[in-house]
Amino acid sequence: MLTIDQNEENVDEQFERFLLKLTNTPRVIRCQIATDSAMLTTSLFCNDDYTVQQSLYDNRIVKLFTENNEKTLSKLMDLSDVKVDHEPFTIKEPPFEKVIDKLLARKGA
Repeated sequence: MLTIDQNEENVDEQFERFLLKLTNTPRVIRCQIATDSAMLTTSLFCNDDYTVQQSLYDNRIVKLFTENNEKTLSKLMDLSDVKVDHEPFTIKEPPFEKVIDKLLARKGA
């Protein structure tokens, strides 16, 4: 996939397409998880497929892989996979911002 020969990188064509697709990802979610022994950074590239990048603090990429199982993704991001059975709803941004502002003003009072 990637070879380095005398300071020159040669990237496999398929791997190059894979990496370039990540640069056009519409949404990336990143989190850092502290453990007793290290800091693990996990990035979730949200495209048609979910691509996970994991690296240890101050290191290069350790893992880069595709994962679409919701439970596995939740564990990788250290999130709960609890589902809530309610109907989804949509609120346009300006009214939603007013609601948030009011809640924050109440919290500060």
